[in-house]
Amino acid sequence: SKTENFFNSKPSGPLYIEPSVNTPSTSEIINLIFFGAKMLKTLLRSKLHRINVTQVELNYEGSCAVDREILAKAKMQEYEKVDIYNVTNGNRFSTYLMSAEAGSRTVSINGAAAHKASPKDIIIICAYSFFNEDEAVKHKPTLVYFHQDNNIKSIKEGIPEQKL
Repeated sequence: SKTENFFNSKPSGPLYIEPSVNTPSTSEIINLIFFGAKMLKTLLRSKLHRINVTQVELNYEGSCAVDREILAKAKMQEYEKVDIYNVTNGNRFSTYLMSAEAGSRTVSINGAAAHKASPKDIIIICAYSFFNEDEAVKHKPTLVYFHQDNNIKSIKEGIPEQKL
């Protein structure tokens, strides 16, 4: 149906709907939302696990700059919203990613977020995405683990079951 085609298509821009013969009417959208929409789950998509902050820049534009090679390995991108968990001091905050020089192993916490971290703090950077029920069952996150010098130790697609 044209409603299913609309909701299964990829958006071309933020909150922009490309008019077409497959675009459902407002009433069709409302009916689908209230009476037939599939639930979306928010799942971890990518994680930089125990990476070290290399610098903080209070007066710098942007929020969290990460070596662009590391971003690529984690399937993360510039301007993506992320949550950062500071293992060293317990702070948690949301921000967005910026690209830092390739090969630099830089992790710079910038702007207001600079109050939440210090150089050498160990942090976890997580990106999340929405998945429908079918996608959620098959989903495997990209998990990147680091040595103390911010070199990649390993890349995995799952977290082992915690044993007590």
